[in-house]
Amino acid sequence: MSRLKKLLIRNLMRGRQKNLSKYYIKEASKNIQEQIFSSELYKNAKKIFTYVSMPREPSTIEIIEQAFNEGKEVYVPKCEGLNMYAVKIYNLDDLRPGKLGILEPDWRSDKPENFSETLTAKEFDLIIVPCLSAYFDGRRLGHGMGYYDRFLADCRKNKNIICLCFYKMLRSDIPMNEDDVYVSKVISD
Repeated sequence: MSRLKKLLIRNLMRGRQKNLSKYYIKEASKNIQEQIFSSELYKNAKKIFTYVSMPREPSTIEIIEQAFNEGKEVYVPKCEGLNMYAVKIYNLDDLRPGKLGILEPDWRSDKPENFSETLTAKEFDLIIVPCLSAYFDGRRLGHGMGYYDRFLADCRKNKNIICLCFYKMLRSDIPMNEDDVYVSKVISD
């Protein structure tokens, strides 16, 4: 039942996401970024893992740029098969469109020397994750592939996992199962 409900909610939220105006996305993203930048979690973080936003998600590009400007280490996802790796980048030019059109590092898991540029979830001071929907109690509905839940599985109790969600995309009835990872904070406009 939980799987079916997630599928139905995902379909509903994808429709809602398509109807978000560019103006709303831009202004809401600014509001969310200001909250991130003023948080102690961000200010104290030395190593940050963040998603690279797609056009209809809260923008993380400005967060990545600010982190670089402040001398923080920035890691972003690279998905291969069912695995997601946290790969260090040095600037936005390190990113290329991946198989889903999402910007990601030009990095391959079949090159062992590349692993010196990766970390596990436990090693980050701040982890910023995307969602299709979320709620303030830490519930998060991803896009359905399970990459973030698998990546975060070994740090479920960490208080440094935040999710960025537009207010118009919040839902309180997101079903959760034993494989789903609750986030410690949801930041919304």
